Amino acid sequence: MKKPIENYLEFNIISRYTRKQALEDGLLIDVSNLAQERGFKIPVSITKQVWNLVITPDDSAKRAGVDETGCLWDVIHMLYTALTTGINRVDKENYNTQELLYSLYIFKNGESKVTTLKAVCLPGDNMEPVFTIMMPEED
Repeated sequence: MKKPIENYLEFNIISRYTRKQALEDGLLIDVSNLAQERGFKIPVSITKQVWNLVITPDDSAKRAGVDETGCLWDVIHMLYTALTTGINRVDKENYNTQELLYSLYIFKNGESKVTTLKAVCLPGDNMEPVFTIMMPEED
């Protein structure tokens, strides 16, 4: 049987990839300005995968009048709604206060479909609370 780690602070950090670096590299996209308009008080970012799969409209969505700002607003608004109303908590028995799964409709390939996203609130580079919106399989 392995002995539990008694003091994880004793380990030397070899490498660290910060939120700031992820934003600079384009792996995270800062959407805090629009999130503040919706009522968020802390920084909000989305992953590049969410941007590509959910925010960027395909040709059929563009023909229907969908644009990136509208898609981004929907993602932020539905997170705000889920947080403030308590709806969309997928698994109440295993509810994790650091992450929330929520759903919204997106328009892709000529049809509207339900998509689930994950929002995580964890400490940022300076231990401040920050939200990251990602696909459920991302971490």
